[in-house]
Amino acid sequence: MTIPPGRLGLLLAGTLLVGACGRESTPVPQSDGKIPEATPPMAITSPPTAPSADIGDAPLTHAKPSLSALGQAIVDALDANDEAALLALTVPKEEYERLFPALVSHPNMLRLGPTFAWQNQEAENRGDRATALRRHGGKGYAFTSLEPTAREERSGLVVYRKPRLTVTDAQGATHELRILGAVIEHPASQTFSILAFVD
Repeated sequence: MTIPPGRLGLLLAGTLLVGACGRESTPVPQSDGKIPEATPPMAITSPPTAPSADIGDAPLTHAKPSLSALGQAIVDALDANDEAALLALTVPKEEYERLFPALVSHPNMLRLGPTFAWQNQEAENRGDRATALRRHGGKGYAFTSLEPTAREERSGLVVYRKPRLTVTDAQGATHELRILGAVIEHPASQTFSILAFVD
């Protein structure tokens, strides 16, 4: 059986760091047989991370100064059917490696290292960007809002899982575009960037 390169990391790691957070997981019963409740909107959690590392104060390179500015840029890229513009809003390899200690959410990811993790992440993102453009590209949407849902505080970062991107079409109808798996905020520089798309 041939394993696609983009999926190999999932098999080796057992779980992927927040980059794959757009994929749903099945709750596992606790020892008392009860299913844990889902994390409510805007819940603040602190998953296990790598040993504390200083990710610095430098702004994210592929970033916008607010969630709204990032959302507007995403909608503009969709309207232009511009995959390169979507890519330009996403954390690049060099920055991913800088932020890696704050992004790790499983010990296996530390053993695999940032290069392999980014390769797996980008393989996922590439397909999901293409899907987003196929479904929503060139439709003339107007940006309405990009709102956080679940929020995780990391070492020097904030991760927003599945932020809610809302647009309006030419007829005035409102739509929620479920294309984002995770957006990150670097509070030290108040910059925001896409970490993961979602299919």
